[in-house]
Amino acid sequence: MDAFAEKWEQRAAIMSKKPGFIDTKLHRARASDGRFQLVNVAHWESQEAWEAATADPGFASRADAARESKETPATPNPGLYDVVVTFP
Repeated sequence: MDAFAEKWEQRAAIMSKKPGFIDTKLHRARASDGRFQLVNVAHWESQEAWEAATADPGFASRADAARESKETPATPNPGLYDVVVTFP
């Protein structure tokens, strides 16, 4: 997990320079039996900004490497979500 988090931080640094990027945080499950051990939540100004950023060849090659890594494989489950409730 630590090795993956280190590489995630490198990918996040690339994304942070893209137009429309707001912020991102990587969350780690407290229990080892959690369905998703790591969850990235990123905020973007628009869907178009996110799509353009993820289409960047530099980011795409690093994301592909994460998926194909024998040491720290990752199975992404990307999706876009809208906030429906904010509290407080």
